[in-house]
Amino acid sequence: MALGAALVMAFVEAFHRQTAWVLACQQRAVGKGLRNVGWRSTRLYVLFGGQHTIHTPYARLDRTGRPGRRRGWGKRGKGGAGSYPVLEALGCRANATPALLSEVGSQLGWGPSEEAALSRLSDRGIPLDNQTLRRFFRALSDEALQQRTKALLEGKLPAGLSDESLAGKRVVITFDAGRVRMRHQKPGRRRKNGHHGFDRPWQAPRLLVIYIIDEKGRQKRQELPIYDGVITSSERLFELMKKYLLALQASKADLLIFIADGAPEHWDGVAALVEALGLDPKRVVEIFDWAHATEHLTSAIDACGKLTDPQRTHWLNAQRKRLKKGRLQAVLGALKTLCRGRRASQIRKQINFFEQHAHRMRYPARL
Repeated sequence: MALGAALVMAFVEAFHRQTAWVLACQQRAVGKGLRNVGWRSTRLYVLFGGQHTIHTPYARLDRTGRPGRRRGWGKRGKGGAGSYPVLEALGCRANATPALLSEVGSQLGWGPSEEAALSRLSDRGIPLDNQTLRRFFRALSDEALQQRTKALLEGKLPAGLSDESLAGKRVVITFDAGRVRMRHQKPGRRRKNGHHGFDRPWQAPRLLVIYIIDEKGRQKRQELPIYDGVITSSERLFELMKKYLLALQASKADLLIFIADGAPEHWDGVAALVEALGLDPKRVVEIFDWAHATEHLTSAIDACGKLTDPQRTHWLNAQRKRLKKGRLQAVLGALKTLCRGRRASQIRKQINFFEQHAHRMRYPARL
């Protein structure tokens, strides 16, 4: 591990001795609105573990001619806007080499938690703390997001998916939304305690998955899938979905299956997407997500206060089986039997829900 780290640092330092190449890197920084301010020593994390010091050119935001008070030496603050042009040209981000960033992304992708990823990295001789892990992953994510956005704007697929196509295939497009609090720093001066105030508004992360299935409805794990998402409105999600489906030639697919929950904007968005892409409606199938449908059954039986827990469990399991087999009328009959007394209005809402989405719940026929 020590030898590997030494070889990597020797490789990086060798580039710093190529004067013409270093000058070219600095010139590119000027084109990005930065100003070169000499060389500085900084830390560099490598795949073989440890922090290693390297002397490299540094550039920071060029504020020449901009209003505002001058900052004295050492007053830059913790969150500067500078960069290391030579290291960035070598693919380093957040003071980490590309190989290390790739390993961090891989371990976090395996899940199931940051602690598990940190443990596996430590077993490989790469001890990191939580903050450093998150900093590396944000840098990797920002780079990937930039590459994805650039490719889709050009009507292409991101790197790694350039050879993928949905032509002649059976495709599932599923999406869902959740809730998460986001931390937004308030503008202005710091408080007396040295920190900025912040807001924590609720936002909706909306996730998208595109994958291919065989004739029996089973996922083909050797092809795709695509996982992506946004933390904004459903309109932005469908914009992203549209770009992916255009680049993947979705109009040539044998079958497109959209799976979602009961949010009206989801199915309105699917209808608008089908029209915008010029898809054949005969090759488009809408399916209400079975897991979400069972949640409505749970809400209905929970409204019946006089039933015991075993009775609730027995009723719920029976209706879930009926629903999965496509026996929707039997499910509606069971719901109507419960629809009496003070909680009849709550159960009536669930009956209306199943009647509204009945055409999306023919599960055996769809799969």
